[in-house]
Amino acid sequence: MTAELRQFPNNVDLEREILGAIMQDPVSFTEALPVLDSQYFYLEQHRRIFDRMKQLSAAGHGFEFHLFGGEISAMAFALCDGSYRTTELAALCESLKAIWQRREAIKYAMEFEDACFGDEEIGGLVSGIQTRLLKLFALGRGSLSSIGESAVESVEAIELAMKTGKFAGVPSHMRRLNEMIGGFRKGNLISIGARPGIGKTALACCFTHHLILKGAKGLFVSAEMT
Repeated sequence: MTAELRQFPNNVDLEREILGAIMQDPVSFTEALPVLDSQYFYLEQHRRIFDRMKQLSAAGHGFEFHLFGGEISAMAFALCDGSYRTTELAALCESLKAIWQRREAIKYAMEFEDACFGDEEIGGLVSGIQTRLLKLFALGRGSLSSIGESAVESVEAIELAMKTGKFAGVPSHMRRLNEMIGGFRKGNLISIGARPGIGKTALACCFTHHLILKGAKGLFVSAEMT
């Protein structure tokens, strides 16, 4: 089945849940506003209701039905026919944003596919969609970056550590290793590879012991030794 024949990801019930919760508890709108945008809604009528909510809130008004005006007022009234999870609003908004991100990613991929049939240089196309995807998924998530950017930052950090002797992570007892990896840092996964009997386990024990002496927490787990 081609992408054109498939429906974009959406959750209309979730959209109703969010808007209905706000209608039942207008104070919660201030909680939703920082993590919610009208473009996250799949249905146009839901986008219009949310935009009107922002206008009313900015003007210092409540969400009375007659203030929505005309057709939007009727749509807003229909949202009040139910019981909604007002205490979980922030989590619901995050879920809705994730669905919107999936829709946008699919659109980018479809545009990328169409562009590949053209004459534009492929490197530029790849760089372009990578930039758009990184920007899309960095919204609210904080630390996404390209491999190239991460590599440059890592090299700069290692060069600075070699000059100053100060490392971003907790240093090991091996100076050359510290210069190579910048110390043990949060989020790192470091594998030790060698033939049997070379001393991998002993080295790992030394690492753990040294980290504990430096004030870090360490845990040694072995599936093969007692």
